Amino acid sequence: MAKQKQKMTDDTLLNIIEREVGQASSYGGELDAQRRKALEYYNGEPFGNEIAGRSSVVSTDVMDVVEWAMPILMRIFGSGDQVGRFEPQNEEDVELAEQATDYCNYVFFRQNDGYALLRDAIKDALLSKTGIFKVVWKDDDTVERESYEGLSDEEFQLLVMDDAVEVVEHTAVGGMVEETTEVMDEEMSMVEPVPMMHNVTIMRSISKGRVDIEVVAPEEFYISRTARTIEDANFVCHRTSYTVSQLIEMGFDDADTYQSDDSQHHEQEYVARNWADDSLASKPDEETDRSTREIWIDEAYIRCDWDGDGIAEIRKVWKAGDKIILNEEVDRIPFADICPVPMPHKFYGFSMADIVMDLQLIKSTLWRNILDNIYHLNNGRFECLDGKVNMDDMLTNRPAGVVRVKEIGAVKRLDAPNIGNAPYEMLNYIDTVRDGRTGITKFNQGLDANVLQSTTATAYMQQMQSSQARIELIARNFAETGIKKMFLMIYELLQKNSDKATTVRLRNEWVEVDPASWQSKADFTVKVGLGNGSRDQNMVHLQTLAQMQEKIVAAGGMGLLVTPKNIFNTLKEIGMNMGLKNIEEYITDPEDGQVQQQPDPDAGKAQVEAMKVQVDMQKLELEAQKLAMEKQKLDFEGQKLQAEIAMEQQENQLKAAELQMESYSGRPIKVG
Repeated sequence: MAKQKQKMTDDTLLNIIEREVGQASSYGGELDAQRRKALEYYNGEPFGNEIAGRSSVVSTDVMDVVEWAMPILMRIFGSGDQVGRFEPQNEEDVELAEQATDYCNYVFFRQNDGYALLRDAIKDALLSKTGIFKVVWKDDDTVERESYEGLSDEEFQLLVMDDAVEVVEHTAVGGMVEETTEVMDEEMSMVEPVPMMHNVTIMRSISKGRVDIEVVAPEEFYISRTARTIEDANFVCHRTSYTVSQLIEMGFDDADTYQSDDSQHHEQEYVARNWADDSLASKPDEETDRSTREIWIDEAYIRCDWDGDGIAEIRKVWKAGDKIILNEEVDRIPFADICPVPMPHKFYGFSMADIVMDLQLIKSTLWRNILDNIYHLNNGRFECLDGKVNMDDMLTNRPAGVVRVKEIGAVKRLDAPNIGNAPYEMLNYIDTVRDGRTGITKFNQGLDANVLQSTTATAYMQQMQSSQARIELIARNFAETGIKKMFLMIYELLQKNSDKATTVRLRNEWVEVDPASWQSKADFTVKVGLGNGSRDQNMVHLQTLAQMQEKIVAAGGMGLLVTPKNIFNTLKEIGMNMGLKNIEEYITDPEDGQVQQQPDPDAGKAQVEAMKVQVDMQKLELEAQKLAMEKQKLDFEGQKLQAEIAMEQQENQLKAAELQMESYSGRPIKVG
């Protein structure tokens, strides 16, 4: 006989939540103590081992490491307008993937304060082991008051037919009007129709859904002790507070009857975080306005067999005091976590504070001893003969002061030994150990002149790269875990909950986006902005690439090795490294406004043939010039020969004349 299904009861759910929260609290007892200690070290609070009259200085290594890691990580993730990028699965999905990338980043940075979310989550992770993102779909219902005048019957009916419209005031003007006329000394009444006009005031309910992202405080997040990841956890809980008014607006009409305690305000971690403000001030017993009364809600996500079919599903359960106020099935647990130093097979890893706190204690102890030694050297102890020294003079410690004595040698200084340079060398050694553990060194904190003068450029670059390797690993851990999951959640929520297309400005253009048409799943990779080097290093590499492209184009390689799109992408990356988020304002994408032309495979051959023809033409021109020079030389030789012949003929004529005149005169005659 088949076993009858048995549905789970609210009491069972209450027991599960109370048991899991209790176990998580006991698990978190040591965890809370570690995170509270990290906050106290970050704040530079006393250790509790101080001695009256001795130095109580506290080093701030935890704060220094966290605050120096923050700008590097924020530059990696927050310097551009894209944190994540969707990659298409098929060739026809390229355009859709680009639109999903732009719109999900738009939702993160514009509809939510993406910079603040990254800042808070990264700082929580560096200081308190984990940074927790919570990504949910939020329906924002608002009511707007609208007034209309002079509406026709058709317009009025069309307006009030909308279910989201509630009529507040309505006035009708016009209708059937009786008109009196005089005909043949007799009065006659006629009824003429006048168009009905409507003046109306309405209240319109507007429902706008959006993706809502927040960073959960570490002490408000609970997870099963046996969980290794959020995805496989049987229990995850977010303990948060709402006012009675907020709960009523959310649909819980009996919120005024809910009971809860304010134990969360007494958590050690909460106290450590809010030690410097007045948020811990005691509240009056009687609330002046019950609508602002604070109620703590346990928002639990439980894997359980609620319907008794033998298969566990994820239930979202809200618990206020000892009462279940919400119980519904959901698709996934809406949390994503980041951890700087994750541990395999464990949910909680290590924070940057965990690996520095012991060094802060040692460094503070050395620092105190150095200062105490200096104080003793400047204000040492003395021995004096009883009755031989004026004690008032002795106890008045001032420069050039006089101590009256009744006997020479009645006062003797008890010199404290100088501890020498060993503590200072130890302080430098501790800084070296801290740099090795964290990757936060003087090379990425800013160099002083002495270090720069004693360091070659090659050694400096090697030190920079080795010190950045640790920070880059932390950035990669963040990117491939919580930030990647967060963007997948944004994509999934948009795809499942968007019911209509919306028009937004993406890449300086107004684009209609319809997330409902996206694929149910997408291949998603996280782009780590400048994780492979500094801006200057990237600029050098990109400029070298641009020069290579320029040489290829000059050699006739356009369309073979380089396309206009390649050149645009290079210039776009250069602009992003320069801090320009909208590079399209300065250069135009060659694909915008025109159909991309496919490169002609025969274009290269034609260019080569044209170059050969050009070379042959140049050869022919050289041969023609050579022939012209040979012709000029032959012409010159001919002219020279003709001149020589003419001169010879002239000489022959002169000789003939001489001979003829000699024959007549009988004596020699010279002509010319």
